[in-house]
Amino acid sequence: MGASVAWMPLVMVAPSFAWCAIPLFVLLHNAFSRAAALVAAAVLTITVSVSVYLLAGASDLVMMFGPLVAGLLLSFAMDALNRALDARQRLVDELVTAQDRLARTEREAGTLAERHRLAAEIHDTVVQGAASALLLLEAAEQTWSDRDAARVSIASAEQTLRNNLAETRRLVHRLASDSLTGTLFEAVETVAGDAGGRATFIGEPVPLPPETEHALLRVVQGAVANAQRHADADRIIVTLTYYEHSISVDIADDGRGFDPKAVPAPGPEGGYGLRAMRLRVEKLGGRLVVESEPGAGTVVAGHLPRVVAS
Repeated sequence: MGASVAWMPLVMVAPSFAWCAIPLFVLLHNAFSRAAALVAAAVLTITVSVSVYLLAGASDLVMMFGPLVAGLLLSFAMDALNRALDARQRLVDELVTAQDRLARTEREAGTLAERHRLAAEIHDTVVQGAASALLLLEAAEQTWSDRDAARVSIASAEQTLRNNLAETRRLVHRLASDSLTGTLFEAVETVAGDAGGRATFIGEPVPLPPETEHALLRVVQGAVANAQRHADADRIIVTLTYYEHSISVDIADDGRGFDPKAVPAPGPEGGYGLRAMRLRVEKLGGRLVVESEPGAGTVVAGHLPRVVAS
């Protein structure tokens, strides 16, 4: 504003100073709001035109109308430029806001996925082990009159709790390291054997990524635990099959069976087993199939892409 005030007396003395109005227009648009800059530009333009007319008369049309036209054009150009810059800034602000919202959503999704993973791990280790021990203790209570049979059940419950404690410790260790102790088939064979079942494998075993091995093992643990706890199964057979492009595990039992479409939603009383198995498998690009009907046993099959560990 000070430059504009100082310029006005100069243009009254020497009309050639009228061309200095052009950089003043730029300064006004940068220093003031759009409306104030347009008003100030109009004042400068009128000042130039009047001063040139008073000093040179109507004979010098270029000196009279040149600054006027240039001032108007420059004012409109600067106004359009400022509008474009404002629109660009709004777009940048919206983009930054969207990025922040996306980052927050990804963090929340990551937290939720980790909670689901931990819930599945706890269900497949602590909960299932404790439930198996409880079944054995209940069996001991029912056969208490037969001390030998009760003693066997109590010993089995004790061993189950010890195994559960060891598995819980391994779970804590796996939170920092995903390596599986021993081979996948050895782990599957142990789970099936502890439940009185048997395990077989078909094909040529290959090393698999830790996440694939853990997903398959958790499917076996979950299905075997369900067969023991809910199906009263006498026979449990686990088959681990290595195909050319995939690997599958099938857990078959001769228990009472159920309607897969009538599985209750997860709640405080349970219901997380099949859901946790399915989430694990689908997360790795596989699928879980449950075939069962009341009185006809159950087959749980998990299929995963065969990705050889490097």
